[in-house]
This record gives sequence, structure tokens and C-alpha cells, in this order.
Amino acid sequence: MPARSITAVVILLFLVVFVSQAQLVLGDVYLGQPTERHAVICNTGNDFPDYYLEEVDSFPAQSIQAYLALKKLGYQDDQITLMVYHTNDDLVDVDGDNNNDLGKAVIDYENSAVTKENLRTELMRMASTAGGDSEVVIYIVGHGGYAEGNVVFAFEEGTHVSYEELISWLEGLRSNRVVLLLDFCYSGGFLGSKFPFTGTYITSASDGNVALFYWNWVNLTAADKAIFGASGSVFFHPFWNKVAEGRSLREAYDYARAQLLRWADIDPTMYRDFRVARDVVKRQQPLMYVKEAGVIDLAPIVGALSTAVAVLIVAVAVFYAAVLVFALRRQTKGQISSYGVATPGPGPSGAGRASVPSQSRGGSCTSR
Repeated sequence: MPARSITAVVILLFLVVFVSQAQLVLGDVYLGQPTERHAVICNTGNDFPDYYLEEVDSFPAQSIQAYLALKKLGYQDDQITLMVYHTNDDLVDVDGDNNNDLGKAVIDYENSAVTKENLRTELMRMASTAGGDSEVVIYIVGHGGYAEGNVVFAFEEGTHVSYEELISWLEGLRSNRVVLLLDFCYSGGFLGSKFPFTGTYITSASDGNVALFYWNWVNLTAADKAIFGASGSVFFHPFWNKVAEGRSLREAYDYARAQLLRWADIDPTMYRDFRVARDVVKRQQPLMYVKEAGVIDLAPIVGALSTAVAVLIVAVAVFYAAVLVFALRRQTKGQISSYGVATPGPGPSGAGRASVPSQSRGGSCTSR
């Protein structure tokens, strides 16, 4: 095989591996465009027991902010199911203006009514009624963790939901415009590349990493508060800000990811009071996945072939090295032949005389 052909194969295989590790982004989406719309927004609790904080604004404020963003985009209250858990916290301030934002929302399920069973009911109802051209938005915010080795999101009542359960609730969903937003720790491992719908899903953290939340700190500057608000998710609060402005999901995602990285340089009291490592923010790594209708989903295929591709690259590299070694050996052998080898000839002891290049004008080699 010519050296150029081998080089081309190696480059091609390298590009295949590179693409397999990249995010599959096939298009962009603007929320609120279809006239038929369905949304379920659910925050599953409001306690942070690991930090000895109970009944804080973070989760309920995030669900209220998402509700207000969809309303700004034209959603009507009968198109939104809002489930807000805010037990013992009757003042939820989203943007830091010291006003209670609970009064701005029409809440369908509140506090003890925010349960796994009621979420199942609403998602199954939506799956059975949403048409193929309708827009479906599902936003889950709360605590995430592991159960039996799988990522789950948890309700404050003590139950949790797995990937298999969530997908079974959505069985029969016909929409080709599904937007699934997961805002909890380890959310990147909840679906992985198994997203079964046409649409977009975004997670606030990658598998194996926490999704850092923050809440009401007085030492945020006015400029920072305009980006991160007073309560909510460090990633999804900036995200919903941009969505409410009419930006696309891709634009909102890119903006929120950039702000998340900048948050690592903001040093509110959380780093001192709660001993949260600064690099947690940098390791959060939100994810975005897009699957379009009529486009072959390459992610499972590439994932299955990634190991084989890696083996092929190694094999081609070894073959390439062997070809080079063989070529060098042939070149060296040819040089030795051109300068002559020992040949038998008469002599005192019968030893051969070496054949050397002739200096004649003809350039031929003769024995002397």
C-alpha cells in the first residue's frame, strides 16, 4: 500500500474517533414557536441536608423562573403543569428584588402534592395527548443520586425515579419536538446517549459530577445578580434568562456554560461556610444532545464501533511502521549491492577480491 494511502487511512480513522467523542449537534430550537405546546415543570424538594440547610429557595425558585420564561414566550397556563415543592418557605425570590415570586405563578401541585405518582400521571397524560407537531418541554429540578448503580432523581417524600421509569411514562409520545431539561446532580448519566425522542435534552452536570446550586447571598454584585439571580441553579438560571429573551436552546446553553465557568471565580460565602471546593464548578460540565427527525442517530453506532476503531488505528500504525522498516531495509540492501560484494578470484590463498565501482565515463562496474 502506498505511503500516501496509509496516511489517508490513519487520518480518516482519527477523525472518526474524534467525531465519536464530540457532541452530536444537528440543529437548533427556539421555544414557543408551535401553537400546540405542553410543559411539565417539577421541583422535587427544597432541602439541602448535606449542608444543614432546610426549606431554601434554590429548587422552587428555579421552577418558578422556568415557568415565567415559558409564559414570556407565549405559553398559556393550561399548557403548563407546574409542580412546586416549597414547604416552610413561603417567600421565593427568583431575581433578588425582594418580591415573592410564588404569587406570579399558577401552581398545579404544591408541597406534599409534589410526588412521584403525580408526576407519573401528568407525564403519561401529556404523552397521550401531545401531537406530532407539538412542542413538549419537561424540566426536572431537584436532587440526583445513585440507586442500584443507576442515576436517579429523588423526591423529598423519599421516592426516586430511574431512567427506565421516566421513559415508560412517556411511552407513545409522538412529538418530534421534545425538550428534556434535567437539573440535578449526576444528570448527565441519567440518559447518556439513550435519548429515545426527536428533540433536545440538556443536563446541568455530567455523569459522576455534582450540579452545584446556590441560593440567596447578599454579597453578589448587581451585575452578577442580573446573571445568576438570587436563587436557583448556577447553570440553568442563566440558561432560562436567555430562553426568555427568545434565544435558541443552543445559544442559551453556550451562554450558561460560559457563565458557569465564570462562577468559579466568584467567591461568595458558600466556599467558606460550606467547604465546597472551587473546582466543583469547573468539573460540572453540562451536556447538550440533539436528535433530529429523519436523521440517522450516529451516537449508538459510533459508540459500539469506538473500540474497533481504536484497534484499527493501532493495527494500521503497526502496519505503517512495518512498511517503513521494510522499505528502509530494501534501500540499504540496494546501496550495498551497488558498491559490490566479495567475489571469488585468483590469489595467493584463493581469497576473493572485492568488486569496486569503475571510474570509467560509462559508469559501469568492472572487476580489476
